[in-house]
Amino acid sequence: MASRAVFWMDQERPRPCRSTAPRRMFIVGIFLAFASHGRGFTAWLGQSCKPRPSQRSSTGLRATQLDDLDGVVLVPMAEDDVSIDDMKPPPLPDLQVEERDDGPKKFPALDGMRSSSPRIAKLPDVEGLEDGKRSLTGEVIATGMELSLPKTKGKAGKNKRWLKGRGAAKRRKLEENSRLEKWLETNGVWVSETAAWGQPAAGVSMAVETREQTENEVSGRGLVARRDIEQYEDLARVPKPLLLTKESSCEVFGEECIPADMSEYPAIALHLIYEKFVKKEESFWAPYIAVLPSTEEVGASFAWEDEELNTLLNGSICRNMSLYLKEQVRGEFNGHQATIFKQFPEKFPADAFTYENYVWAYAILFSRAVRLDFPDGQDEEDTVALVPYIDLINHNPNSQSRIRGVSEGANVPGITSTERYVVVRSDRYYNKYEQIYITYGRKSNAQLLMLYGFSMERNTQDSVTIAAGQLMETSPFADVKKRVLDEMEVPPEGVFPLYRDRFTNEMMMYLRMAIIQPEDLDLDDDADPKQVYRALKQLDIKQATGECLGRNF
Repeated sequence: MASRAVFWMDQERPRPCRSTAPRRMFIVGIFLAFASHGRGFTAWLGQSCKPRPSQRSSTGLRATQLDDLDGVVLVPMAEDDVSIDDMKPPPLPDLQVEERDDGPKKFPALDGMRSSSPRIAKLPDVEGLEDGKRSLTGEVIATGMELSLPKTKGKAGKNKRWLKGRGAAKRRKLEENSRLEKWLETNGVWVSETAAWGQPAAGVSMAVETREQTENEVSGRGLVARRDIEQYEDLARVPKPLLLTKESSCEVFGEECIPADMSEYPAIALHLIYEKFVKKEESFWAPYIAVLPSTEEVGASFAWEDEELNTLLNGSICRNMSLYLKEQVRGEFNGHQATIFKQFPEKFPADAFTYENYVWAYAILFSRAVRLDFPDGQDEEDTVALVPYIDLINHNPNSQSRIRGVSEGANVPGITSTERYVVVRSDRYYNKYEQIYITYGRKSNAQLLMLYGFSMERNTQDSVTIAAGQLMETSPFADVKKRVLDEMEVPPEGVFPLYRDRFTNEMMMYLRMAIIQPEDLDLDDDADPKQVYRALKQLDIKQATGECLGRNF
């Protein structure tokens, strides 16, 4: 047996021996080791200097037994011709990743390891997904390969898989999001999760499933913060050529089909139907149109059946508004059938331009279209447009963020080079994984249900409509009062929103004007209208609203 030196591997190094007897034994051991010349003698260095019981650590080294090697390491001496590498255990075999079309498989058990079946993610081959590409949540998206995915968790240990979606139903949406992301990046929208030269990583990412922050209800697709976002940071920036507008519709159908006097909404509706049901996958906007919801998924009440409106919304103003809007859409479609559909059947095939598809196009427009005003002044009026990617952002009545148009470039005499973009800027700080919101405007629950297909329990802008026009019709000097109200920019028809926690100034001014009697102005009942007008103009109807509330009318 070759000689080896033995060193203590304990938490506490033994103190030096103070007795001379152990030292003598140590010297004798060294002498015998050299005298043996490798004839199987082993020198135990340190055995004679074993620590006292009080000095032993928690490793429980039993120094009384010479064959107990716990807590010590055998280090080969130079004459043994043995290296440390010879004492290492054999390496474990590499993990093999196999390409398969069937379900998950178990990895082979390894020596010294417990056999397990790791979680496997397998998705079909999708254009735009690279092997091993990591998603926002840190999980690997597999494309035809089976990879073991560690379970990614957030700050509080909660799984963030909802950002991608669960199950086969969400897999299709995930693939659609991937194609849309590639299409956006190809056409100048910065959506990369990695920084580039002079360009930071995109701050937001598409999610196939989101939840409303206040009410914790599913809110469909949306944009979430990929990282912490600063206030007033640009969240998304989409160039104008990606927009669906009346201008793009005119480029497809021509001015003979889209005349100048046609409204923007029907023009965009016709273009949307053409791209989805005629060109289909050949459309330039195909990746964007693929993520648009169906009419049922939007759920706008103007698209409900009459039986549903009469059953669920009977007695509400929303029912009457929905029926009116439904009739308007139907009448508009009938007008197209009698004119451009009949004149240009090759451009408007009957199997694609149906009433059901027309209602779908309007459901998309009402719930997603925005009105833009670009500051360069090239357009006299605002532009109605569908904005890919940005229209995924959901509504929050308390948000101050809005979609706006911007123009960049040189616009000086002799040099005109401007580019238009649609930009969304954050109105506050967002934490990582938090959903991004904008406001659709001051919308009541009735308006949200009719146009967007949802309502909110905690809607700070919720209201009911009050029609006070009948009060004005029976009021003395009604014509003069309407003239004064119109000059004060108060709606003379007398229709106002009544909020659950406040009254509008316009409604209070209108009601006060309606209940003013001739004696309040020190006038006779048959006073001259000019005299009544001068008296009303001198009256401050913004004051003393209590008079309006206390009057019995």
